[in-house]
Amino acid sequence: ESPLQWNQALSSNHGGSLLITECNIEGNRTGEGFLCHNAMSPYVTKCTFHNTPDAIEYIQCQDGRITNNKIYNAPDDAIDLNACTNIIIENNYIENIEDKGLEIGHTSKGVSSGIIINDNSISGPASAIHLMQKSKALISSNTITNNKQGILLTELANHKAPKSILL
Repeated sequence: ESPLQWNQALSSNHGGSLLITECNIEGNRTGEGFLCHNAMSPYVTKCTFHNTPDAIEYIQCQDGRITNNKIYNAPDDAIDLNACTNIIIENNYIENIEDKGLEIGHTSKGVSSGIIINDNSISGPASAIHLMQKSKALISSNTITNNKQGILLTELANHKAPKSILL
């Protein structure tokens, strides 16, 4: 078997509803973990990911949850949201990630909004939480340690920089 490539995932889910619970994933530092597209109420909980880039990625998902997961030693982001609405990211343990602990962004379909980031422990990535391209999140009661940047706000090239952050 050949290793996963950058555009492959352990599980790629399109549409519908999704519950993934109590998985133990040992990655090979390529591909992605659980990739969810256009799902209603996707829920990933109580999973452990080791060496898995973008362990959990939601694209255009609504009303979902990502809770009680352990993600460590990944060569990319731990959790990645793109053009999502009303997602709760809570009680996750994220450690030793090479890029972002949480990357909250957009696609051509729109920004991420209504995101709640609560009570996570994020240690060791380049940036703990990265809010991109006018995405909106409520960030509360997280433990952020040993990161180059705690919370990073950025815009697309040629756009004005964000004006404020409310913590």
